[in-house]
Amino acid sequence: MPVVRGLHVVRQALARLAPGGVMVVHVPYDDRASPLRHAINWAQANVPGVHWLANLARHRPLQYPHMLISPYNLTDILSLVRDRGCGDAYCKFIDQGRYPGAIVIAMALQG
Repeated sequence: MPVVRGLHVVRQALARLAPGGVMVVHVPYDDRASPLRHAINWAQANVPGVHWLANLARHRPLQYPHMLISPYNLTDILSLVRDRGCGDAYCKFIDQGRYPGAIVIAMALQG
């Protein structure tokens, strides 16, 4: 999910969080791909037919979707949690290879 949209979703989730409610969000915070891989991803998203060829090379159905994974700045996520008035936030780092991520857990204060 593009970062601007993802931050909007987190903002909306926090706005709906009841006192004592818990929000859990998993976000990638880095992309370890090489410049070549970034160029290929760009071409898949922007050059007609390239994604189709990539699916063909990977023996996937031709209409298999192109997955967009956008790294987030964890400071932005934690700032939204803080601004919502949540108590402590817990952050669990996970290593998923190309996209290291974090699971952020926050609870709204009881009021």
